[in-house]
Amino acid sequence: MQGLRWVNARALGLAIAVAVGGAFGAEDWAGYERLTRDQVAARVANSSKSAPADLSGKNLSGANLAQVDFKAANLSASVLNGADLRRANLAQCNLTVSFGERADFREANLRGAEMFSMQLAGADLRGADLSDARFIGDMTKARLQGAILRNFRGAADMKAFIALALGHV
Repeated sequence: MQGLRWVNARALGLAIAVAVGGAFGAEDWAGYERLTRDQVAARVANSSKSAPADLSGKNLSGANLAQVDFKAANLSASVLNGADLRRANLAQCNLTVSFGERADFREANLRGAEMFSMQLAGADLRGADLSDARFIGDMTKARLQGAILRNFRGAADMKAFIALALGHV
């Protein structure tokens, strides 16, 4: 399919774990390389939209990444839980099978981002630009006031929908 990028085996494993109801805490990301703001900045510094940085499968949870220009980076299967991404440029980024639970995306640029099976429960997306983004995942209790949703294409996480319908939530 045009526009879709293949994700690695780790991303597939995460997708399966999420689909069968896996819950993850901070200690569950021990196998993921943890990067600081400086390390992220160094990896994206010499990248471009035509040659994006590969930040897939990285643990960026809790990191201050405010105003970072990710230049269409591959962030598939990465953990952004609790990260500060205010005013970050995530346009055209691949965020497939990533976790951004309780992350702060206020006024972030997510135009054209691919967010398949992304977990954004409790995320703050107030004022974020999600124009032309594609999303399938969980936005339970996410804050979207003032978000720009022009041509946003999204669908519900069916696992969460089925659990709610069966009274398991």
